[in-house]
Amino acid sequence: MKILFWGIMSFLSSFMIHLIVWRIHVPEKQTKVLLCICFGTLLIILSGLWNNLIFSSRFGSLTPTNVLEYFQIFILTTSLILSYIITYSAIEADSPSLLIVREVADAGPDGLKEEKLTAELNNDFLIEPRLRDLIVDKMVYVYGDKYRLTSKGFLIAKIFVLSRKLLNAPKGG
Repeated sequence: MKILFWGIMSFLSSFMIHLIVWRIHVPEKQTKVLLCICFGTLLIILSGLWNNLIFSSRFGSLTPTNVLEYFQIFILTTSLILSYIITYSAIEADSPSLLIVREVADAGPDGLKEEKLTAELNNDFLIEPRLRDLIVDKMVYVYGDKYRLTSKGFLIAKIFVLSRKLLNAPKGG
């Protein structure tokens, strides 16, 4: 019970800090800042528990008693954090499929003409913001009139290619 309690409390604490920070100012490198917030919060809570400075008198039987319990809290919270990071990247930028569904839904029962959809969902709306994000995250750079992968971008691309091969997935989205 204490592992579940502290794992969820650690994640929820970092989530609340994330919401507060984003209300004040959305950072340029959102995923990096989010990882720092989440793992920083986890480390602060674990060190506070370890030193029994903050929580021991208030939470008595819920305080972890051995290294294995601390490790389990770390694993649970890390799993929650990484799951959230993956989900957040989908929330951060609208996917083309979700944009299409939203546009069709907004059109109502009369439906949406293909011409209107293609006019609204063009390269400026779908591709340009993603290219800017890749440049900001230093995964690509512009050389002349071409986009080129950085070493970081090359590594990420290799990971995606390998994962798709392992899953026997076709090319594309």
